[in-house]
Amino acid sequence: MTSQIDKESPTWPYELFAQTLQMGIDAQQVAYNEFLASRPGLVGDQPADPQSDQRERMEASKRNVGRIDTLFTPEGVTAAFGRPEVNGEQGVPSNETKIIELASTLVSIYDGILDSARQTLACQVPPPYNEIYPAIANFSRGPLREIQEFSTLFATTTEKIKHDLLAGKTPSVQLTLSLSISVDDADMAHFNSIMDRLTPKKKRGFFRR
Repeated sequence: MTSQIDKESPTWPYELFAQTLQMGIDAQQVAYNEFLASRPGLVGDQPADPQSDQRERMEASKRNVGRIDTLFTPEGVTAAFGRPEVNGEQGVPSNETKIIELASTLVSIYDGILDSARQTLACQVPPPYNEIYPAIANFSRGPLREIQEFSTLFATTTEKIKHDLLAGKTPSVQLTLSLSISVDDADMAHFNSIMDRLTPKKKRGFFRR
């Protein structure tokens, strides 16, 4: 639900970013819950070559997650949130359009990760790929959760700063626009255990131990 943001508030640019991001994440809540429950909520593909398709899906997922690395550049953050005048250097005003664009880009990355995971989970593949594909889809759980946590932390930190400023205090917390994405160790271990079990072992020679 959209709430009116007071443009007179010193934290309005950050409130706008937080609200836009959270609204985008909330819009996918049903799909996210279905994914966590291993119910993709859609009919998947039937890849003709599951082995090649599996590799392509993993690479596509890496590329999508990699977009986050170039999202919060100093230039992009300054163009969106502005910069005060410092040591005579001209300041930059906050830009509502660019703030929304920045948040919407992160939402699109989130949507892309989730959609890719659901599509992978829904794929109709024969054994042993019916074990491998869900394990690949699970790689998305960590990145999705981390974006959610980033959104929550950004919003709560903004509220704390706003409260301190309105009370005439120096903010007790600091906003950080950085997001590091990783795959859960448990999901990686699960995938590796499946691959180890399904990978044919080389036969030893008669005299080898």
